[in-house]
Amino acid sequence: MQNLPEINHCSPNLKAYWCASCKAHNTFDIKRGGSGNNTTWTYHCKACRFSMFNPTDVSPWKKGFFIFTVLAFLIAIPLGFICLVKGDTNSNSFGLSLCLAGFGAFAGWIAWMMHKYMREWNLWHSAQRRKSPEILARDSREHPFQPEYDSSGDFTAWAEQFLAPEEVAQLHGKYGRGMFIPTDQ
Repeated sequence: MQNLPEINHCSPNLKAYWCASCKAHNTFDIKRGGSGNNTTWTYHCKACRFSMFNPTDVSPWKKGFFIFTVLAFLIAIPLGFICLVKGDTNSNSFGLSLCLAGFGAFAGWIAWMMHKYMREWNLWHSAQRRKSPEILARDSREHPFQPEYDSSGDFTAWAEQFLAPEEVAQLHGKYGRGMFIPTDQ
C-alpha cells in the first residue's frame, strides 16, 4: 500500500463519499443498479466493502423521511383511534391507518439510520476540523487503509472529488507511468 500525498483521505470534504466504518474518504468501487431511467449508483469502500455516502446528498433525504414519518403518524394515529372508539376495526379507514403507521415506521427507520451515520460524520468532521494540516497529513499516512493508485474510472471519480481534472491527469501520469484512457462505467 502506498500513500498518495496529493490527496488526504482523512481531511473532511462535504462533497466526497465517506466510509463510516473506516472513518475516511477511502477509494471506492462504483456499482450500477437498476435499468433505464431508474439507474442507481452505489459506492462501496475498497477497504471494508461498507456502503459509502456523500454527506451533502444525505441531509435532504433524511429530512424528507422524517417529515413523511411525522405526517404519516399524524394521520394514522387519530384515524385509528377514531375507528377503535367506534368499534369499527374491520373498516377501510382502520386498514388505512395501519398501512400509514407501517409506512411511517419504515420511513422513520430509514431516517434514523441516515441520522445515525450523519451523526458519525459530524463527530468525525468536527474532530478533524480542529486538527492542524500537519496532524491531518500524519493521520492520512498512518491510517490503516491507504488509497492505492489504479487506472480505473472508479479511481478517477474518487480523485476528482479532491482534485481538478488536470491534477487528476497529472496523478495518472505520475503513478500510472503512462497515458490514462478513461473507460465507460
